Amino acid sequence: MLPGAILCAILCAALWASAPGALGEARAQTPEIMEPSLRKASSGKAFALSLLAPGLGHRHARGGEWGRLGAAFALTDAGLWTGLVGASWRRNHLVESYRTMATRYAGVDPAGKDRTFYLRAATYRSSQEFTDAQYRDLNVEQIAYATDPSFQWRWDTEEHFSRFRELREDAESLRRRRSILIASLAANRLLAGISALRAVGRNNRSGLGISLGAPPAGADVPLVRMRYAF
Repeated sequence: MLPGAILCAILCAALWASAPGALGEARAQTPEIMEPSLRKASSGKAFALSLLAPGLGHRHARGGEWGRLGAAFALTDAGLWTGLVGASWRRNHLVESYRTMATRYAGVDPAGKDRTFYLRAATYRSSQEFTDAQYRDLNVEQIAYATDPSFQWRWDTEEHFSRFRELREDAESLRRRRSILIASLAANRLLAGISALRAVGRNNRSGLGISLGAPPAGADVPLVRMRYAF
């Protein structure tokens, strides 16, 4: 930047030397005749963009460039979304499979059955076994629940019972993984927003400015001012 400023100063001096009348007029003008504007990024916009899609805040702070941090946050977000979609699809498939299995091999009526019911069906081989356990524990509320005819089940074979347990446990594992992925997506957005705010602060505090002013009294060359903030 400095050689360019010197060349510009030399050209301006030549112009003033070739036109003496213009020198006095230039001195009477405002000292600042060129002041490049420094781009200022909005911290609020950078944070909001990061919450929308991690990496966009860094792109805003850097004037359209992703940078290493912006790209890292964006790739992390894409990976988490891929994992979440895959885990959700796999879990839904497993839930449908073990519900179908319970209907076919344990006589379960699927209408109105929630996650708790299928947990009990994976713990006890029959509704009678579940009822007996509630009597032993004096759990009166659960006894009434177990005696409802629509909540009866009985596994036909130990093999089917074990397979049902495996499917349900796999579905629960994916359910927990999905919760972790959702929390990670939120955390990634928060961290990206904080990082973007810091990037905006750094970029807004730094920059190089060059200005040309009219020659000071007794001089024939223009005044060159350089400003660098960091």
